[in-house]
Amino acid sequence: GGHGFYSIAFAQKYPQLNVTLFDLPTVTELSKSFIAQFGVADRVSTMSGNFLTDPIGESYDAILCSNVLHKDKRDITLPKIHAALNPGGTFILRCRVADCPDNLETALGKLYWQVRGGRDLYTSAQWEGFVTEYGFTDFTIHGIDGIFATITARRS
Repeated sequence: GGHGFYSIAFAQKYPQLNVTLFDLPTVTELSKSFIAQFGVADRVSTMSGNFLTDPIGESYDAILCSNVLHKDKRDITLPKIHAALNPGGTFILRCRVADCPDNLETALGKLYWQVRGGRDLYTSAQWEGFVTEYGFTDFTIHGIDGIFATITARRS
């Protein structure tokens, strides 16, 4: 969801891809302008709703969640994501991790997160526990950039 830039980038890189961007109605209205501006409106559609209370769709080959699975949302959203994916579908998770490199950049990133009211930081192992608890397999960390990790898992 959000501004749509991840959806736009995926659609530009993979011309055969059809993307559904899901977010709150006010956000999807903003996203539509960016989607049109970047010329992918024929393959990026929007779906408005609240992922905590509304259905998110079904039969997806992949779902990306970026920085939204905080403690108060995981138990609601992870089962929905698992159910919405096709068997073998990929869950892509972009999240903050506590076990990031120990340097000035990540120290500042953690401080900024906390000052802005950020919630808990979890280790990669804790994230693996969260997603495997809901039936995902093949947990893989694809990289840690600052305090952010890109993780994938599959619906078996």
